[in-house]
Amino acid sequence: MRRRAGGPQAKKRWRIPPKVKQYLPYAVVFLAILAPLLHNPPRNNQVPTYLLGQWKSETPGYEDRYLLFADRNLAFGTGRYEGESYIVAEAQASPVDIGMQSGASTNRMMLVEIRYMKQDRLEYGLSFYYEPKPVETITFKNQEHLKWTKKKGTDS
Repeated sequence: MRRRAGGPQAKKRWRIPPKVKQYLPYAVVFLAILAPLLHNPPRNNQVPTYLLGQWKSETPGYEDRYLLFADRNLAFGTGRYEGESYIVAEAQASPVDIGMQSGASTNRMMLVEIRYMKQDRLEYGLSFYYEPKPVETITFKNQEHLKWTKKKGTDS
C-alpha cells in the first residue's frame, strides 16, 4: 500500500459567490418588508348583510338624522340632502352573551365594530349592538338611550 505524500487533504470551505454577495443585502431588506405583509391577513371591509340599508331614530333631536350602510361604505346624514360618506376599512361582528336561553340563537344580540375612513386615510371607530328581534335595532355603546331602527324597504 502506498501513501501519498503531503498528509490528509484539507476540507474545502464553502464560499458565497461574489454575485450572490452583491445582492444579499437587498434580499434581506426585501424579506424584512415582506414578512409583516404575509403575517397580517387582509382586513374584512364587508359590512354584514343584516346592516345594509338606512337606519333612523325617533329620539327627539335625531328625527332628521340617519345612518346608511352599503357593501363597503357608510354614511351619516342630517336632513334631506346632507351627509358624510366614509369607506369601511374593517368590519367585525361577534355574538354577545346576555344570558339567553340555549335555543334562542336566532335572536342573538351582536356587537359590531366598524373602522371607517375618508380619503385622508385617517381611521375612526364605531361600536354598537345590533339586535334582530322584535324589531331590528342598533344601540351605540356610548349612547344607550338612543335606538336606531331599520327603515323598511332598504334591505339589499
